[in-house]
Amino acid sequence: MNTMPPPGRNTFLSLLVLLTGLLTACCNKKNDSPPPVSQDYLSEVTVPNDHFRWTPRRGATSVVVPVEIDDVNVPPEWNSSMLALVEQARDAWKPAIREARAFDTSTRRLGNQSPFAADYTKLSIVFTSRLGGSRVGQVEYRRSGATFVTGMTMTIAMRSPLDGRLLTNAELLAVLLHEFGHAYGLFNFGSGDSHSSSPADVMYHASTATNLSARDNATIRKHYGLTPTAVRADSLAAAGSLMLDTLAVAATH
Repeated sequence: MNTMPPPGRNTFLSLLVLLTGLLTACCNKKNDSPPPVSQDYLSEVTVPNDHFRWTPRRGATSVVVPVEIDDVNVPPEWNSSMLALVEQARDAWKPAIREARAFDTSTRRLGNQSPFAADYTKLSIVFTSRLGGSRVGQVEYRRSGATFVTGMTMTIAMRSPLDGRLLTNAELLAVLLHEFGHAYGLFNFGSGDSHSSSPADVMYHASTATNLSARDNATIRKHYGLTPTAVRADSLAAAGSLMLDTLAVAATH
């Protein structure tokens, strides 16, 4: 029977070096790991103690956002499938908001329904062939004095600003989801940047996501779950279904 000689000192040192190398590699791999992603990005898209949220009309306990879709003054590229995309994006944010407070929307189409009354603060949605620069969507806020928003307009471009091609329904849905996030209050008036830093989120500045991420849901839920002491007091004294405002700035996709 052949027997293996007992391991000598050189063999022992070789094994020790190999083991040390493996441990070092493992430690380096652990240190090279990206930092953990936070559960929400509210601090990235809002200013502390200056949050912008839809509030109930006087005498009401639940929030109802009036959404008015202009399906009359539309570009040649527009078709009725846009209505379904608007509804899909509009409703995608609701479940998470409703975990924090009573919330809904009331939608009217100018093509077959009368506009909301003048005293309603509403979200108007319009489509256009193109927007200026590299934008494909934007939400503009109008204010009264330095306190309340009196209305907002979401504008959605039908064509790519890069090559002029018609955007697909999936691309338009991604734009609508993003802009509804701004319209529901994910907007930072302090720095001008109102976007998540993660490409996986709908609120990323160049998002192509067609579904809300866990962080999107956590952020809007946290936003509407803030207690009155965490927001400006006058936001709770709104005469209508309003969102607090201090600046008139356009939020762009």
